[in-house]
Amino acid sequence: MYRYIKVPAAKRWPGFFFLSFPFILFMQIDIDINNNSLKMIINKPTILHLSFFISLSFFLLLTQIKNLKVMIKEKMLNALNEQINAEQYSSLLYLSMSAWFSNHGLPGFANWMYIQFQEEMTHANKFFNYVNERGGKVQLKAIAQMPTDFDGVIDIFEKTQVHEQLVTSLINKLVDIAIEERDHAAQSFLKWFVDEQVEEEANVQEILDTLKLINGQGNGIFMLDREMRQRVFVDSTQAAE
Repeated sequence: MYRYIKVPAAKRWPGFFFLSFPFILFMQIDIDINNNSLKMIINKPTILHLSFFISLSFFLLLTQIKNLKVMIKEKMLNALNEQINAEQYSSLLYLSMSAWFSNHGLPGFANWMYIQFQEEMTHANKFFNYVNERGGKVQLKAIAQMPTDFDGVIDIFEKTQVHEQLVTSLINKLVDIAIEERDHAAQSFLKWFVDEQVEEEANVQEILDTLKLINGQGNGIFMLDREMRQRVFVDSTQAAE
């Protein structure tokens, strides 16, 4: 007694449907219930179709795996790439300020700003690494020219305060996009930057308040410069990991 059974198409991967399709058309499996045996009969046309559909299935499977690698939606990816550029600009802005301080005999302020430069570079790298880890494509862009001349110490820290407020708004926009795109990984990642910006703004505001008290000149500025020299670079992005 023989029965003929068709092999069903796979449901999870579309490619597997094509793989099983030739068997549905051309293959029959004979089961001898009495002798508890199974025989597989493959017609000649099946071999040609099988080769074709295996190749097609393999191609479709690779395509799906490639698509799965991209885990960031386009809007989120574009915003992250813009932020990499913004962080790189920030780093060079602070390096330019450091150069100004060095040229005006304030090595402590120069040191403080140089460390700001280093920190902003680590921020850019943190975004860079995140995009790569999430399967996105990093697109580095030209960095805008930063100012090189300033009107004094107070002017520099006022510009620094405004710039940090701008960075905070950019981070907040990234969070908004992550929420809109339902990107929970990005929301978790960006929380570190939200907290970091609170600290950045507070530090700059404290220095600016002190500078205004001493009018940005006299013996007070040199005492503050000596204090600023004590700042040491710590890669807070590594500590966070």
